[in-house]
Amino acid sequence: MKKLKVFVLAASLIIAGNAMAQTKIVYIRIDDMVSLMPEVPRIDSLLKIFQTDSLNNEYSTLVQLYQFKDSVYRDSIRTKPAVCKQI
Repeated sequence: MKKLKVFVLAASLIIAGNAMAQTKIVYIRIDDMVSLMPEVPRIDSLLKIFQTDSLNNEYSTLVQLYQFKDSVYRDSIRTKPAVCKQI
């Protein structure tokens, strides 16, 4: 009976050792996984439409506002006397 217990214990240790040797770890990039989804082309087209309709208009407005404020600032620097510039 004792030999049977020792045999079972030894067999279980061998099996457990083999099971641990089979462990594999896999890494996958999220970009690769998302690119395989079937909805990606439709969402890309929706994003392009959103960019052309909404974002480009807002961007051009912000650029114009920046250029206006920059020109006002540059004009105000030129007209100030030298004493104000030193202060």
